[in-house]
Amino acid sequence: MQSGSTNGGSGGSGAVRITPATTSTRGPVAGTASSQPLIDISGKLFEKLYHSTVVQNDPLKVQLLVPDGDLTIEQVPAYKPTVLSPLPESLANELEKIDGGEQQAVAVLVASPKVVMPHVVACAIAYSRPYFHVRRPFRDAHGRGNIIPPVKAIFNPLRFEVLSKDATPEPVELLPDLLTLNAEVMRNDSMERRSERQQLWQMVSIPIPQLLSDTRDTVAPLTPKPPVSVIVELKELKFALGEKEPLFCSLALYHQVLKRKVSETFYFELNSDRILAMIPPPSKNNGEGAGWKGRRCIFHVYERSEHLYLVLRVDKVFTSSVKDAVQPYIKHSTLKPKALAKLSKELEYQCLQLGQYRQALAWSAYPLFYPNGSIRVAHDGNSFQSLIRAPTDITDEELYEKLPTFLAEKKLKPLPAKVVIDARELKNELPPGCFTSELLPLSPIGQGEVNATTARELDTFEKQIWPCIDPHTTFKNLLFIQIKSLNFANYSHPKVNARNIAIKAKYLSNDTDPHAVGPAIIFGRGRDTLNMMREGQSGTSYRSRRPTFTDEIKFLLPHSPTPGAHILFTFYDIAPQKKEKKGKQLETILGYSVLPLIPDQIILEDGLKQLNVAYDLPPNYITVLNETETIKLVDKKPVFVVETFLKSSIHTQNKPLARFFNAYPNLTHTSLIQAIEGIPRADKEEIVRFYIVIIDMLLSICASQHVDPARKAFKALLAVLAIVDQQRAPESQGSEHHPLLVAYIDNYFVPPKTSPPLFEQLSKLWAIYILEVAKQQAQRATEDGGAAGASNESVAAPPVAAAPVHTTGAHKFAWFLFSIILRALTLHAHSSGALLEDRERSQRMSESQKTDLRRVFILMLPFLNLAPAPEAAQLNTCVALFLKDLLAIADRGFVFDLAFEYTRGLSGTNGPALKVSFVRALCDYEHYIAVNLPLPDRIDVGPQLTQKLWQKHLFVGLLLDVVAAICATDASPVNRLLAVNTLRASLQSHDVDVRYQDAAVRERISGLYFPFILMFVAGRLGPLANKTPEEKQTLLLCFIHILTHTSRQLLHQWWTKESQVHLKQFFFILNECVRTFEYNPMADVEAKMLEAKAKSMAALQVSVDAGSVRGKKISRKEKKEAKRAGKIGTLSSAASLTPEGSPVIPTVSANLRREHVAVTEHDTQRAAHLCQEVSLTILDTLMGFMVDMEKRLSGEEDEVYMEDAFSLFIVLLQIAQADSFLPHIFRAVRSIVYIYSKLLFLHNGKAQVSIVGQLTYYILRHCNANNASVRSQATSLIYLMLRKNFQERNNISRMKLQMTIAVERMVQATLGKEDSHLRRSLLAMSAYAKTDKVPSPYAAEVDELVRKLVTSMENHVRMGQYAYDPEITAELFLQTSFSYTNSPDLRVTWLSQLAEFHKKNRALEESAQCKIVMCGIVCMYLQMLNSPDQIAPAHLIAFRNAAPTLPDHLKEIPHLDTEEGICTIKQFTRDGLYAELQDAISLLKQREQYELAMEVYRLLTSIHHRERDFDALRNCFTDLEQLCHKIVASNEGGGRLFSKYYRVGMYGADFGESNGKEYIYREEPCVRIADITGRLKEQFGKRFGAERVIILPNKPLDPATLNPGLLHIQIVETTEYIAPEEAQLRSSPFERAFNIQRFVYETPFAPEGKKLGHMADTYKRRTILSTIQPFPAMTKRLLVTSKDELVLTPIETSIDLIEGRVQALLHEAHAVVANTKTLQIVLQGSVLLQVNPGPLEICRIFLGEDTRGAYPEPHVERLQKAMQAFLEASGAALHTNNQLISADQIPFQEKLEEGYIDAQKQIGDRLAFFELLLEWDLVC
Repeated sequence: MQSGSTNGGSGGSGAVRITPATTSTRGPVAGTASSQPLIDISGKLFEKLYHSTVVQNDPLKVQLLVPDGDLTIEQVPAYKPTVLSPLPESLANELEKIDGGEQQAVAVLVASPKVVMPHVVACAIAYSRPYFHVRRPFRDAHGRGNIIPPVKAIFNPLRFEVLSKDATPEPVELLPDLLTLNAEVMRNDSMERRSERQQLWQMVSIPIPQLLSDTRDTVAPLTPKPPVSVIVELKELKFALGEKEPLFCSLALYHQVLKRKVSETFYFELNSDRILAMIPPPSKNNGEGAGWKGRRCIFHVYERSEHLYLVLRVDKVFTSSVKDAVQPYIKHSTLKPKALAKLSKELEYQCLQLGQYRQALAWSAYPLFYPNGSIRVAHDGNSFQSLIRAPTDITDEELYEKLPTFLAEKKLKPLPAKVVIDARELKNELPPGCFTSELLPLSPIGQGEVNATTARELDTFEKQIWPCIDPHTTFKNLLFIQIKSLNFANYSHPKVNARNIAIKAKYLSNDTDPHAVGPAIIFGRGRDTLNMMREGQSGTSYRSRRPTFTDEIKFLLPHSPTPGAHILFTFYDIAPQKKEKKGKQLETILGYSVLPLIPDQIILEDGLKQLNVAYDLPPNYITVLNETETIKLVDKKPVFVVETFLKSSIHTQNKPLARFFNAYPNLTHTSLIQAIEGIPRADKEEIVRFYIVIIDMLLSICASQHVDPARKAFKALLAVLAIVDQQRAPESQGSEHHPLLVAYIDNYFVPPKTSPPLFEQLSKLWAIYILEVAKQQAQRATEDGGAAGASNESVAAPPVAAAPVHTTGAHKFAWFLFSIILRALTLHAHSSGALLEDRERSQRMSESQKTDLRRVFILMLPFLNLAPAPEAAQLNTCVALFLKDLLAIADRGFVFDLAFEYTRGLSGTNGPALKVSFVRALCDYEHYIAVNLPLPDRIDVGPQLTQKLWQKHLFVGLLLDVVAAICATDASPVNRLLAVNTLRASLQSHDVDVRYQDAAVRERISGLYFPFILMFVAGRLGPLANKTPEEKQTLLLCFIHILTHTSRQLLHQWWTKESQVHLKQFFFILNECVRTFEYNPMADVEAKMLEAKAKSMAALQVSVDAGSVRGKKISRKEKKEAKRAGKIGTLSSAASLTPEGSPVIPTVSANLRREHVAVTEHDTQRAAHLCQEVSLTILDTLMGFMVDMEKRLSGEEDEVYMEDAFSLFIVLLQIAQADSFLPHIFRAVRSIVYIYSKLLFLHNGKAQVSIVGQLTYYILRHCNANNASVRSQATSLIYLMLRKNFQERNNISRMKLQMTIAVERMVQATLGKEDSHLRRSLLAMSAYAKTDKVPSPYAAEVDELVRKLVTSMENHVRMGQYAYDPEITAELFLQTSFSYTNSPDLRVTWLSQLAEFHKKNRALEESAQCKIVMCGIVCMYLQMLNSPDQIAPAHLIAFRNAAPTLPDHLKEIPHLDTEEGICTIKQFTRDGLYAELQDAISLLKQREQYELAMEVYRLLTSIHHRERDFDALRNCFTDLEQLCHKIVASNEGGGRLFSKYYRVGMYGADFGESNGKEYIYREEPCVRIADITGRLKEQFGKRFGAERVIILPNKPLDPATLNPGLLHIQIVETTEYIAPEEAQLRSSPFERAFNIQRFVYETPFAPEGKKLGHMADTYKRRTILSTIQPFPAMTKRLLVTSKDELVLTPIETSIDLIEGRVQALLHEAHAVVANTKTLQIVLQGSVLLQVNPGPLEICRIFLGEDTRGAYPEPHVERLQKAMQAFLEASGAALHTNNQLISADQIPFQEKLEEGYIDAQKQIGDRLAFFELLLEWDLVC
């Protein structure tokens, strides 16, 4: 791949020059699909043209151009969950004073006396700055324009005409209005066609896939939502002792298995005001605030674990040991009033003295969750079942061990008390009056509203587990210190004895003075919760040097702690004083311990900290803390253990990230580059938490002009994006873009105020990064031995190996980078005020920015063309959506140039799909129409018409170019369908846009897409025949949609200048539209039903596999059927299965019935309306064409136009149309008949005659409609054509012929039905003609025509009456054809119909004869007309040889008139004749009449030889060779069977003309006499009643003796009769079965009084019948015309039998190829006397001694010779069989020989004895 220049010198928004290796030439020309000369399609003048006077003064400007307020910026305050700002007041005040962005704020605050860490400034700004939301009011949720809400279309049922079924006495009236025409009428017709039209796309059932809709989700500002929030309230705590002293409570969560505390501690009190008064007020060193009375806290947990325990602790004022303190509570029942009074006084004194010190009293634990995850809630009012004495010096490990067994603890006696606690889960939001962990109210709280119901959120110490990480979005900086233990075992001080130890903690910013007062940043407890304290204090241990503690101290850390900041712990010994020893000091300092907050410049990490304790601290003690020589420690090893937990959104404990925070923003220091490079190594959880601040900082560095830090920051940015993208919470798994990154773009990103701006620098860095990666890949490839010599100089051609790197780098997050660039550009224009000046678009991006952006696009192309399809598609989507959004802010001409060159650069296997998706996204732009400048166009047809229109309408031209290229050249049906669906989606979106509903606006929009029509007719979309059904339908729908709304003026300009070839293609496409969307309700229902069935079966597949549905066992057959149906998913495979024939599992039949109802009621009506809508558009377009092109169409040179235009009218009339459409087409035809009357009725061309004929037929059909209105209009239109014919020619000859043909076609289609509506319509024409003011003899001719037509129709009714009898029906067909001897077309048509009738009834022999006779008649007519397609007379001999009845038909051909339009049907052409002859040959071969097929071939070979068509001749001889083989094989093997013939006599009045007549019926060889008997009995029984049909035996009968009210049928099987003189001429089996006119059957009988069966008394009557014509004939039965009978005596009968047997034996014995099977059958019946004793019995009867002289001597001698011949023939046959048999048949041969010897002996003896008698007679 090569690219043009990518530097800044390429110029502004001019066309970018990129020439990839696979890029096609720019701007293909309409009319060809090949490459054309290059034309410059550029958007550089777009903005100038858009703001030109022509555009701005356009009357449709408001509807079509971009409105004001298209893009607005809404400033929204940052999300603040609390009433008060979480920012420290001092920091917030400083930030308010600074204006200039983050970088300036950092510089100012870092240099100020109050030093603020730079990253803290960045965090504060990121968490508090307002959100800038980009609003596009004209874009919907899917990124499209202002779309009408989808509403299911309701289609009013359309009525389709039904042809007449029965006569109704409803008159037909002609409409005078339809017989006149003027300009106003035509104008009204046009308006009616265009009024009340429906939206085309509502009627389309083909679903449109969502290819690439802009489904980018906007994400609201982030709000942390812990998985589970539980609110806990201690409602009651009462000891049996009563309320004697202050008690202090705390609640916390512990995880028993993890062995750690998982929440902060909630401190609260339940003391009354009286009890609280026992304690002195807080120290003056502490802060002041209102008292806290809340008892409710909210825990946030990340798992519902049964191991989470709620631990309740109860403390009291420090007095003595815990054991002594609990005694009054345990022994309360034994205390007397005096003892209780004393106890109260002691407690009052202790509270007064030691009120600020605490000690543990009791504790309890309770699991928070059940094992199933539900919260434990007490129903008995006693949640904590046991409050036991607090243990002393128990470690955490011991505590965790006790938790599971706490409730079952038996050693410790519980304290008598009632504890009621309530816990419930919070589902949606926190309760009112709630405080955060930082004690910030979530809602306004007035004075005095902090009460017992006030709740407080508690921080969780659980670490969120990857990937469920909540990023920081609010300012937070808390430190929790949990005091664990102290070991003062080695404590030694001369003046202090460490006994009762308490610990205090405070925050100090430096180590100058350990006694300094710390700031009030420690959260108070209990009633001091709302007060910030300067010191935090632990509980007090009683006389223990190794105490353990459970206290937690919570700090609100300063946002920018100094390097010396630390927590100072001070240890005290508490010495209670008795009354008599007042004045003694309570607190004595025991030592100090220090916890530095920022060791190694990083805030301290979480976890256990073991600290040393010093007796005393000098100034600057942190620096010498570990120097034991300077500081005296309590022990050499650490003795103090605490655990810390940091909850901060501004400080990180991760070292790589902390180094980056510390180094920022020193752009000139190498430490920053090192810190940036270390970011990818940072903890990924921490990166996600701080991702907003990190990305802000990195983008700020990218915007700087320091090249090295900027390049490193860009790489680090990609690494951060990858880490954040890996963090996929379950709810975001299905999102294409990570919600956190989307949220950053939508809410948190604000570009830094730098020069040059961020969007320019980011494009540059992006291009540099891709180049660096490409070079690295090339170097590695060279080092590895691959791609030797590869050059890295071409920017546009990174190596293939670069794809994986790109996938994980810039290309994967291109959507993010594009969004940042776009948002930065938008906000920059907004802040500078340029957004309000639309004319300044070209100045919003610098030339270098445009160059860099071009370079990025160029560098993406290799990856897109070579990457895997999913990854390429993802990047392509990013590019498309970026350019789509860029249209709203940048120079739109520049955007087009980018889009144009981008699509040209896409190639390879990914190219087509990527192009389609790309342009689809651009089409979804809400102002897509406006950026195409929908100005009126003028058509100037030329070689570059499409390009000229493209230059005006840039983006539509790009869309059409992509669609055309893919449709024409792409072999993938999937890609082609994607392309056409993209065009459809674009058109459909305009159709439902509320802005574009006006007709004038729609005309403009269709003008934009008019080049699609030019491309279509020019063949640039490829042949329709190569398209899939769905692809074809979608293309045609787009064509119709554009045509519907295109300006008539634009169309007129086009077709008056377009070439003939293209206009012819235009009509072809219109014809395809009509055919494709023809309404076929049954086909639609069947297809939809099958689809519904397939869906139902697929839904049940799981149940089917399991073997049952709803508890019912499914059979194996049902399983198989369900699986088969489930595989059927397309309409193309649904045509062969009907709803009735579809096997359905019983359990889903109800669903299928519901689907069937939906199909029939909605989908079929939708298809009907679609058909009507398409037809109206085509009719309107056609009428416009016919009117505009009148002069050209009327000329003979444009006959092609005339045929195409009129054929479209024919198609519209031909298909099923709704009654509401028919008036439109009728009025249109009326106009055409008037305008083109001379062309239709005066010219004698075949085309004109054909047009008139088809118009006549399809309009005449509607004259038979049930709808009276339709019938009247059609009748009026036919009458108008008759009148116009007479006016042009002074006769109605043309209409007369065409109406005759049309009526014949109609009556054939409705055979047997009374066409009463049609008859009345014809009579109405005759009646109107008599009153019409037309000169004579018009009325007389019309009347004669009507009379003939009505008579013909009545004759056809009679034909329908015999529809039950196929033989009579065929005879009526033949008789009707004879009646049209003067109309060759009708005669041939009837013969053709008769052939099809026979073929339908499987009478193939008769069907072939019909076709042969028909072809012979056609040839005779062609000779008479001297047609160039005529056949020489000598060749007609073949017809006579193949069809014996042909001469009879040729006699009936009269001399032809010169009347126009004769012999015009297809059979009178050479191709039509050849087709009929080929059909005849096919039928003859199926019937095994190979000899007749050869005769027909004889004709064809002569014709082919004369025409020198040697290829066809070769095919004929090849087939002839195969026919000869079949004839030889059948003659040798005897396997061919011929027809059987039956004599049928009919007697009965109901037989009509057949009564008393006899017929020969030809039947197939397999039909037995029982079969034909049953067929005829059933046939007549259904018509007249089975009980009236009588089958007579084969006996002589007298018809006069039969009952005429019954139907008597006598059936006898006959055989072909061949006279002896003919036998030698008919040597082959076929010859003996062909051209047969005489048939014979024999009937044995006995003289009256004798029994039939005895051979001596058996006579035989031989009957010979002659038919009117020979077989084969054109009907299956022929009338018997003569009958001859011959009676044979018994001896003559026997002679006939023996002679027949001799002939059979000799035939088998001397056959050329002997057949052992038939030979053995004949032998077995001849020589085995036990099988057939006939010959022996004949000898005994007629040649015996006792019968001598009883029979005539010549007969006896003849019988004797026959017997002798019988024995000789049997011997010859035995000899032949012996030579043929195999070894396994030898026993059968021996058996036959034995039988022959026996027969020879017995018969020979009879013959010898008879010879002796004869000799004796002679002697005598």
